[in-house]
Amino acid sequence: MITLSPRWIVIAAALALSPLAAAAQIGAQAKDLAATRAAGPIAPGDVWKKVLDKVGRDGEKGAADGFFTRALTVGTGDPKLDYAVHGIIVFYFVDANNNFKVTGVELSLERSALKTGTIRTDYWTMIAKPSGQVDQVVYKQRVDVPGDDVIPGVPVVVDLADPRVKARFDEMLEFWSTR
Repeated sequence: MITLSPRWIVIAAALALSPLAAAAQIGAQAKDLAATRAAGPIAPGDVWKKVLDKVGRDGEKGAADGFFTRALTVGTGDPKLDYAVHGIIVFYFVDANNNFKVTGVELSLERSALKTGTIRTDYWTMIAKPSGQVDQVVYKQRVDVPGDDVIPGVPVVVDLADPRVKARFDEMLEFWSTR
């Protein structure tokens, strides 16, 4: 009887698996992963329309990655105490009938607060589908201590089911839909 180490068993199994079968297995795993991923919050239709209309009317025209853009940035609060910078970029193209077609929206919120001599800044960036559903969220926190090094923080992808995602998204929608 021939005894194979676990390493050789894995190699033999990999060699026995055809490239098509391997591709199918990888595809099935990707579908399973996508199915288990929570869906992001979605903006109410009337609110989303107000947000897109606001950016369409008042946004600065630009271009990025083969798309046209409209962008707005607004700062609020006292920069020495509590300050927020709201940003929004709408990516779109113009179709054959001269209609604007939104391909995605990037919303951002940068909030700084001074507490006991330390400035803490939270950065939220959300990517939304044309329908107004959040598809991806990245969060980072930075800490500035006067006379000390800056702690820059590390950007992390946030689970869409995290309650902070809906809270920040609702805050962003409220800000842009009421301006």
